[in-house]
Amino acid sequence: DANRKLHIITWNVGSAAPPDDITALLGLNVGDGNTDMYIIG
Repeated sequence: DANRKLHIITWNVGSAAPPDDITALLGLNVGDGNTDMYIIG
């Protein structure tokens, strides 16, 4: 299916940990909620 929705992010800030609330990092607070796959590197 050519209509897949991906959300791709990276976390490359040395030894810093991601925030406790990753809602904004993953974009969960925006968009239509129809993301098919999250890719985190």
